[in-house]
Amino acid sequence: MSISTKGKRKLICQNKTYYWYVKPNYDDMWLTGKMLQLHIFSEDLSWQVCFPLDSCLRPEKQDVACTAPVPLPDTVTPEIVRQIIEADQANLNKELK
Repeated sequence: MSISTKGKRKLICQNKTYYWYVKPNYDDMWLTGKMLQLHIFSEDLSWQVCFPLDSCLRPEKQDVACTAPVPLPDTVTPEIVRQIIEADQANLNKELK
C-alpha cells in the first residue's frame, strides 16, 4: 500500500526511510482545546507511533502506549525524531533477545 508523502518530512535512519509530521488531534480538540501529536511511520508502514506534544496537556502518569522513549519538547526537530526511532528500535532489539 502506498502512502501520501505530501506535508510530511522524510528522514533516513539506520538505512530505512521514515516519514513524520505534527498534526492536531481533532477528536480531542473539543475536550482540550488543542492537542498536537507527533506521527512517525516507516515507508512500508511496518512501524508507526504517535505521541502527544502539548506539554501542558500531558498527564503526569501517561498510558504506556503514549509514552515516548525520549523526553519530548514542545518543538520537534529531525534530531528528536531520530532519537525516538533509534530508542524504539533498541528497545525492540532487547525484547527480541
